[in-house]
Amino acid sequence: MGSLVAQYLVGVPDETTSLPAVQPAPKLNREAMLRTGRAIRYNATLLPWMLAYAEWLVLECVEPPSLTQRCVRARGLSRTPLTNRLIKSLEAREDFADYCDELAKGPLEQARAKFASAFPTYVEAHRKALDAAASAASVALPAQGGRAIGEARK
Repeated sequence: MGSLVAQYLVGVPDETTSLPAVQPAPKLNREAMLRTGRAIRYNATLLPWMLAYAEWLVLECVEPPSLTQRCVRARGLSRTPLTNRLIKSLEAREDFADYCDELAKGPLEQARAKFASAFPTYVEAHRKALDAAASAASVALPAQGGRAIGEARK
């Protein structure tokens, strides 16, 4: 059993001599990255740069951009350091996905859906107004020179 461990350790490089020293991220850059990550994960609403990124992603991109392209664009919009993991976590947010879906529908589809949902209300209001106008034939309208609805001109 000890010989298997020895064989395994022979293939493992010595950490102090063969591996380059890991340089920690600069303090300012690291703090900014952590702050951005917290904003992506914990903000209740999308920040303006997140909305602008979603608009670029949905409205301006003809082909789906690569992760690197998305990361570069998001860095430019946020003006903070971002990693690929942060971009993926932003795109995984439910409100971000909902906003992208809303943008993909477009303004014409939004207007159509809004009208279709309110259409029964419009029909009912029109019917009530028509019934009220027909039953109030004796009411004089100022726009018609004081004549009632059913009266003929003199």
